[in-house]
Amino acid sequence: MRKFILCLTFFCLCTAAFAQDTLRHTSRFSISYSSSIPVGDFRSTTYETDYPPFATDGGLLQLSYAYGLKYNLYAGATLGWRRNPFSFESFLENDDELVLSKKSKPWQSLLAMADVQYLLHARDGFAYIKGYLGASFNSTNTLHIVTPYGTINHTAAKATALAYGVSAGAQINIRNFGIGLDTGILSTRPTFERITAQGTSVKYKQPITTLQFGLFAAYTL
Repeated sequence: MRKFILCLTFFCLCTAAFAQDTLRHTSRFSISYSSSIPVGDFRSTTYETDYPPFATDGGLLQLSYAYGLKYNLYAGATLGWRRNPFSFESFLENDDELVLSKKSKPWQSLLAMADVQYLLHARDGFAYIKGYLGASFNSTNTLHIVTPYGTINHTAAKATALAYGVSAGAQINIRNFGIGLDTGILSTRPTFERITAQGTSVKYKQPITTLQFGLFAAYTL
């Protein structure tokens, strides 16, 4: 009887260890879409700085991969694409008769980041907090305004910089699938170069910080 109990105990311990190892070494793929809300200097619409960005609310698309190092700890990578339109409403008066036509392309950032995620498991899902660190490939908005006295034309300036951020959220599991909510902050500070009206080159740092609120879908292998 004692041998049977010992064998049964050993079997249970092995099964539990195997189950934990299976949960530990899982892979999870996810796709998310969030609002991208400028904060701080990135939302500036005044000429207190030389080059106010006039950025307004946009969107952030992210593709992520995470690998379970431990039951509560995942590491992975995230690719993101962030777009924030230029705010003509703040830049021009609505009844400005001197503006014959106007168009612009948004601020854009392509993000490639490594991330670490800590999970708090629940019965049918988990909550998490995640930190990001990587690179951001950024471009400013373009601007093209036609007036009776001439044309204002600003091309996009491009720059690469360190990107970092943190997010938190929760996921509900439906077998191998999951859906969830995510919120966080993402920031970078590239140095752009512009050519002034006098033809000289000017460099300046532009903080690009956004808050994100969105939904995601995930699949676990």
